Amino acid sequence: MASTGETLIVGFSTFIDDEFTGTTTSAGDTSSVVDTSLSRFGDDTLQNQFIRITEAAHGAIFEVRIVTTNTESTGDATVSPVFGTTTGSSMDYQLHKWEPKKKFEALDAAIISLADKLPQVVYNETITLDGKSTEFNIPSNIRRGPVVVQIEHPVEAEAPWNFLTDPLGDSTTNWTVVGAGASASTYTTNDNDLLVPKYDESCMRLNVADSTATTQTQAIANMANDLTAALAVGRQMTFGMWVYCRIAARVTLNILDDGGTNASSSAHGGEGWELLTVSGTITHNNATTLSAQLAGSRTSLPFDPARAAAAAARASSDGELIRVRIRI
Repeated sequence: MASTGETLIVGFSTFIDDEFTGTTTSAGDTSSVVDTSLSRFGDDTLQNQFIRITEAAHGAIFEVRIVTTNTESTGDATVSPVFGTTTGSSMDYQLHKWEPKKKFEALDAAIISLADKLPQVVYNETITLDGKSTEFNIPSNIRRGPVVVQIEHPVEAEAPWNFLTDPLGDSTTNWTVVGAGASASTYTTNDNDLLVPKYDESCMRLNVADSTATTQTQAIANMANDLTAALAVGRQMTFGMWVYCRIAARVTLNILDDGGTNASSSAHGGEGWELLTVSGTITHNNATTLSAQLAGSRTSLPFDPARAAAAAARASSDGELIRVRIRI
């Protein structure tokens, strides 16, 4: 669970015995906050403390003002300078002995010092490099803060535990494509495209016709290790692929059994290479069907000829090209 600045400052304030949150009981003006819970403090004992508004959508949210006087009998605290707008009733706020700005500065310093010792690990597999460039612009949707970049060491795919045939994704022989106008082929690395394939020298590519749902499937008859549909009964199967696509929500992975689609992955985010995975427990009476499937579609999605012309090797004039790299 992510910790925001708000949760951190409350926790830090509690730790140093400087935590007070309240809700106003009456409307004030731009220079006052009224809360009967402040009546526990004697007259003017809150002088030089800080009130910080935290009410969501309030015009003065996160504004901090210094208490100049407070009245025990009414719970009225006067501040200076004035807030940007009047304080209403039922408005959330915080009261601080220590200036909130300095608390945040202390937290920022701690984050830098402890980032490599107490990190929250967040994997973002939609961001990939070509392995040769020395610079990369961080997308605007990625939160700022300490970031650790790691070099990927992929798991060996051609292993006895992998039931897929040709798991390196460098052959279409054991895969069946279904979809009008769709086709599958292999794509080989070249000096003009350092990003695709992701591994080794080649990968499969699936060209999906416009407004056509397409699947690429490896059925049990083409899988390795003498696996049968019946042997998989009650077992959890996991299927994973690295997929390159530039349009969101157009690619998913499926596991199929006698009951149809057993499980589906989340949709591809359309940001380039992304590791899609799906897991499902095969039905108890499964007998004939067990398949790993990539499903792609361009239904109702307009084709962008300008983008296709700029990357002619990646798309044809009638559809979106999907690159696949298998890891299961």
